[in-house]
Amino acid sequence: LEPATKKAEKTSPSPPPVPVSATKTQPAHKESKTSETRKSEGIPFFTQHGKRIAAGAAVILLLIIGLIIGTNHYPKSTGTTSLTKQLDSVDNPWNTALAEAAPIAGDPLLAANPPKPRTGPKNWSKGLRPVVAKTPEKAKPPPPTVDLRMIGASSWQTDNNKLTVRIKLDQISNKGSKRSPPLSLELWASDRPYPDKVTKSYKLGEYKLKSLGPKKRFRDLSRTVPYTPPPNGTYFTSLHLVTRGPEGKKFVAYQQYDQPETFAFREIALVGGFTFETNPRGQGVKVTFDEIANRRANGTSGTIRIQLFLSKKPLIKDFNQKGYIIADYQLGQLKAGNAYKNFSKWLHYTPPARGTYYVNLIVSEYDQGTYLRHDHLSIEKPIKF
Repeated sequence: LEPATKKAEKTSPSPPPVPVSATKTQPAHKESKTSETRKSEGIPFFTQHGKRIAAGAAVILLLIIGLIIGTNHYPKSTGTTSLTKQLDSVDNPWNTALAEAAPIAGDPLLAANPPKPRTGPKNWSKGLRPVVAKTPEKAKPPPPTVDLRMIGASSWQTDNNKLTVRIKLDQISNKGSKRSPPLSLELWASDRPYPDKVTKSYKLGEYKLKSLGPKKRFRDLSRTVPYTPPPNGTYFTSLHLVTRGPEGKKFVAYQQYDQPETFAFREIALVGGFTFETNPRGQGVKVTFDEIANRRANGTSGTIRIQLFLSKKPLIKDFNQKGYIIADYQLGQLKAGNAYKNFSKWLHYTPPARGTYYVNLIVSEYDQGTYLRHDHLSIEKPIKF
């Protein structure tokens, strides 16, 4: 290094030493700028700024190429079509990132059509579709309903003579918000308690009612309705609340009676009531009754006979009491489903022994050489003869 230093000393004389005070008063950057200006004097402009010009030209070229590629890749904008809708036709997962990204500075297409964020799920199999978030709907009130109930005690009582049944129930309520269809109370007899596995059931009577409004009640229900006896036997009975709407009959509530009931069906039956009167001279008795019916489904009965019978005790089921037959009459045979109605006739009269008796009208049928008693009617209070 020493020879090189010596040589430099010979070729380029060193500048005079700078005083210490001059170095503190003159800034170093002004000195370097002055020296740089001096060095650039006499150098051409392109030689001095060539690197900057080349870099700027490269940037402009890249922008032009990017603009050309973007114009060919995306469809032309109509001025109102968003970038999100334009990208929907491209089945590319990267569309989500492009649509949700901020506009790129310098891209006129993105500047004119700023992207909109997605508002719902995407279906990649069918392309991207913007989903508009729906405003949550208000909860709809529940539809009106009918809520029917049987409240309190119920009972029934049949009249075999008149073939009627009286049905009673404390209340029927509708706790729903809708008017019910027309209602009815039906009395049923079945071989098992309802709702067990019932194999045989028979409707004994029906009490029809009107429709019941919401929050309303029927109170103190009681009515006598026609009665249809079941076949002879022992059955469990139940009272059912039934709706009779356009859809048909529907059982909605019921009350089951605990004790079974025995029904004795009278195929040859006295229906209605009867009266009698004797001739003051005791020469005859006039017997009047409403009806004797043959309830069989088919065939013809044997000869029907009526008897006016006097007994010391009420004739309930014991036909074997001792007493007096004061009149009798044969009516003849009766076809199934037919009846003798409004009978009134003077009959031969056999006076009894003096005393007080219950008066009964008995109907019998001739079968296999003897008369079988089927039914009877009685006057409640005893009469003195």
